[in-house]
Amino acid sequence: PLIPYPYGRALHSKRRWATDHSGIRYLLITFINLPIVKQFHQTISVFIELLKNTKKGEILLTFNAFPQIGVPASLVQKIRSLIFIPLLADLPIDDLEGRRGISKLLRRAFDYLTEWSILNSNRLIVLSDAAANEYAPKLPSLCIEGGVDSAETLRYCSVKKTRKNVVYTGALTAYSGIREAINAMQYVKSPDIILEIYGAGPLEEEIKSLIRGCNNVLLHGRISHNEILEIQSDAWLLINPRLLLDPISTMTFPSKIFEYMLSSTPVLTTKMKSFSERYSDLLYHCESSDPLHIAKRIDEIAELQESELRNTACRAFLYVAENKTWQAQAGRIVEFIKK
Repeated sequence: PLIPYPYGRALHSKRRWATDHSGIRYLLITFINLPIVKQFHQTISVFIELLKNTKKGEILLTFNAFPQIGVPASLVQKIRSLIFIPLLADLPIDDLEGRRGISKLLRRAFDYLTEWSILNSNRLIVLSDAAANEYAPKLPSLCIEGGVDSAETLRYCSVKKTRKNVVYTGALTAYSGIREAINAMQYVKSPDIILEIYGAGPLEEEIKSLIRGCNNVLLHGRISHNEILEIQSDAWLLINPRLLLDPISTMTFPSKIFEYMLSSTPVLTTKMKSFSERYSDLLYHCESSDPLHIAKRIDEIAELQESELRNTACRAFLYVAENKTWQAQAGRIVEFIKK
């Protein structure tokens, strides 16, 4: 990502080859770094590079299908008879509230071209089956919710919980459900339970106003990822209050869930469509994102024996460590591509 000129210093990004830390060689395309011009130039540059570097029958695996990648991939797929497989980590869903005017029109065009590119692919790799059913129900698909590095399974895990703090870590957005989690705290009966919020985002100022005068909600802001991992492990309960009816929630798998599950801390989450039955005994679920229901579930969890909480957290840890490392997930992707 490069901040557009004049907000960023670079007016032009040059075509050049580079090598990453693992020795993989990759090409950085050329483009003029001006708003709107940038996206059109990137699309043309990707199209030219794909024509130069692909042969008939090859497999073209892309990360997402946004227009700068999806449009040229779709066109070259037809020209070269390629097998085009996008990995849809991000969907054509706008998460910005109140978009208007030219910004709204450009976003509509962006989403339309993304959907067109998805329909022109041969197979899909998705974060949830709901995404495949929504955007290309007739295409073969593989669900890969995400993954963790093997080293993450060796992280610090606290056993003794010294206080009953419910911790939220992540972006402060409308679809995250953070408003609902804050409102739930006025209905929580246990006086010793507090909600601690770590993160930043467009709702930050609104949340500061919302929690003014609340004795059981604390906003800590943004801190380092290493600190976040320790806080997650030291917490009594982690919360993912995603809104159930929001398009992003219905189509995606929350990336932080695996990080939560590796923390040795029980997790309370709204019951999103992306959670299969396999997660039913690994996580505590809310059937609704209504604040009253969230508060009720927190109180119910507070009544459980510590051994029950520890066993649930342990099952969650083992499930991710044994099944969701990137090594395991990459193996599934390779088998899918080979078919």
